[in-house]
Amino acid sequence: MPDDVRKIIETAPEFTPPPGGEDDDGLSQRDKLILCATGGELWRDADHVAYATVEVDGHLESFAVRSSAYRRHLLKTYGARYKQVIAEGDTKITIPGSPSSQALADALNSVEAIACNGAEKVPAVRVGEHEGRVVIDLGTPDWSAVVIGPDGWSVVSRPPCPFIRPAGLRPLPVPQKGGRIDELRPFLNIGSDEDFRLAVAWIVACLKRKGPFPVMVVNGEQGAAKSTFCRVLRRLVDPNAADLRSPPKDERDALIAARNGWVLGYDNLSFIDGDQSDWFCRIATGGGFATRALYTNNEEVLIDVCRPVLLNGIPALASCPDLADRAVALTLPAMTAEARRPEAAFWSEFDAAAPRILGALFDGVSVALRNRATVTLPRLPRMADFALWSAAGFPAFGWKPDQFVAAYETNRARGVEEAVEADPLAAAALDIASERSTYIATATALLAEINAKVSLDVSRDKGWPKDGTRLSNRLRRVAPALRALGVEIELDQHIGRGADKKRAIRIRRVEVGTLRRPAPPPKKQSNLKSLAAPGTVWTLGTLICPHSLAPAFGRRRYDSRVRAARDPRSRRDRPCRWRQPAAPGIGAVAHRHRRRRPCGEDRLGPPADQLPRLSRPPGRLRGARGHSGVRRASVPFRR
Repeated sequence: MPDDVRKIIETAPEFTPPPGGEDDDGLSQRDKLILCATGGELWRDADHVAYATVEVDGHLESFAVRSSAYRRHLLKTYGARYKQVIAEGDTKITIPGSPSSQALADALNSVEAIACNGAEKVPAVRVGEHEGRVVIDLGTPDWSAVVIGPDGWSVVSRPPCPFIRPAGLRPLPVPQKGGRIDELRPFLNIGSDEDFRLAVAWIVACLKRKGPFPVMVVNGEQGAAKSTFCRVLRRLVDPNAADLRSPPKDERDALIAARNGWVLGYDNLSFIDGDQSDWFCRIATGGGFATRALYTNNEEVLIDVCRPVLLNGIPALASCPDLADRAVALTLPAMTAEARRPEAAFWSEFDAAAPRILGALFDGVSVALRNRATVTLPRLPRMADFALWSAAGFPAFGWKPDQFVAAYETNRARGVEEAVEADPLAAAALDIASERSTYIATATALLAEINAKVSLDVSRDKGWPKDGTRLSNRLRRVAPALRALGVEIELDQHIGRGADKKRAIRIRRVEVGTLRRPAPPPKKQSNLKSLAAPGTVWTLGTLICPHSLAPAFGRRRYDSRVRAARDPRSRRDRPCRWRQPAAPGIGAVAHRHRRRRPCGEDRLGPPADQLPRLSRPPGRLRGARGHSGVRRASVPFRR
């Protein structure tokens, strides 16, 4: 025997049989894996998804049976219990055993069947609930948690509810008692006390199990520490390996991210379109998504979540009225050079103060649990659950519930005004209400009126309503925002009688709220004789068809009292085929015969600034052309 081989044999450790026991020698790999799995508790949720709770190093850990984390745990347990011997000649080396892929797959099927017959529990991610108390997973290696009740909070080593830890979850600081919420203020670039109270209210709302939750929207110019602001908020609620992410491509990606975390944070958004706004609203207030299960024809996979959402960007992101009504929008002030600090020094100071700040926040949750059944507000705003919860917890910070109500209503009013200003359709409806106290017309006539108030580029936009049905749908969406500003949109109205009865839309001013600009008194309607007084010169800049304008101003399309002033026997001065609509000052009428006049001659007609602009001029009207090449309509009579 060579000397080197002899040396290996002499220094090799003594061979020991596997510790599985004598009874396990005849078992297959699948049965051995099942024995390893049954050492913990197997249970299921309401959707019959299998879970396992196992004891590791003196603490309990919970996994989904089909997760990669439980697969790794099962292989580790199998390798520690059933060892494998590798022999080369007289050399024997003991290593952890490993089952075959088929044995592991068969064992997981058996474990899932056992779990589906077990007890039903509610798995939680970061924030759970047990017997009316809030339970928060600290994310530490020992799997400890904080239990918050009306009488206070404490750290426990074994949580009363099972927690699932998705990939990327990071630990919270271990909280300390005796902290004050004012210690958070130096780490937030925030402008006013009201905005600071709203930021604290949002954090306290995130520390409860059930929603709905408000959407935190942080705006500000470049260099206003928006990302740092959002990271501070998230690290006090749900730290993650990627605290802020890029926006999702579709709703499915957003819901999957929400299912695998507690807070959704998105950084540096340039805009939020209508679809993204709907995603964030559904996630914040509770929504679901269904898709076909893989390798099936008629089965669905359902994702139902309710999570806090955190957004930041330079422009005003809450431009959609529905999102603005659910959002807490904060605009950060510009930072001076003296206020800036190095990144390492900033986070070092924050990590030192975070345990006391988190303890103060837990005090607020405890007080909210104590007062939520007795707190009352003079009026319930949108997101009433958030308002009641925050008002109930404010006394823990030395604030009064009325201070929250005042700050929240001011913030919502500012957000609604920004949403209306960002929507040309809502702004046009607000302008109509400022010009007259009540306006009623068909949807088509109202669209013509609104098109006259917006630029041509806006009316040609792809998302602009092109007919009355789409206009009604858009007005229904912006109606709550306009109502907050004192304008009521009533869609189910009618004008006319009998066969001429048509559906209409009414825009009227109401006493609730305040308009953005003072409304002038309604102008008195004059008759046609006063409009056609001698010396009055009207110009026409756009071809207007009375058929399209008459429904907006009354049922009578033509006034039978209007007659041509010239001799009807003259072919040149033949009476008008079309007559003036019932309401004066709108549109124009045309002669059946065109009479050539020198270019640029003034004609009788309404002022150009009073004429609505049509997207397509009718082709039946005849008239002369001016220097600009615009087809001008003739007039019914001339004095």
